[in-house]
Amino acid sequence: MKFRPLVVLTLAAPLLLVSPSSVYGAGSSSSSSGNKNYDKYFKEGEAAEKRNNWEDAVEFYRKALKAKPKDADALNNLGFSLRSVGKKYMMEAAKAYEEALEADGNHEEALEYQGELFLWMGMLEMAHANLEKLKSLQSDEAAELQDEIDAILEQAAKLL
Repeated sequence: MKFRPLVVLTLAAPLLLVSPSSVYGAGSSSSSSGNKNYDKYFKEGEAAEKRNNWEDAVEFYRKALKAKPKDADALNNLGFSLRSVGKKYMMEAAKAYEEALEADGNHEEALEYQGELFLWMGMLEMAHANLEKLKSLQSDEAAELQDEIDAILEQAAKLL
């Protein structure tokens, strides 16, 4: 799916109330790949995430990607970590999710996190498309994204 900055729903205040990065942690975990540099930096990135040290996590995932370019797990975790650093990194996070999904179109966590990012950006239809893809994969991640969409819709209903 190509990222297109098309705003479908603009509910800025409610979107700011739902902060997916504060609720969920990136979960992509890569088993040993046989690439020592990649494995080292990926594990250091995961450890930085557990400490909520998002800036360090970003740097470790970037190093992991230098050792193993286009790795869907590292790209997904990079996107999550960028999103967790702050709003000014949202477009870079969107690019990381897009690249993760180009590497693996069925990467469930990337689909979920990209969907959450779409919600942050007011792109409800695109988030819903990710939800439908997760449902077609029979992914457990679908329930988490569904909860985020439902929360946004509930907040929107209160404004009407």
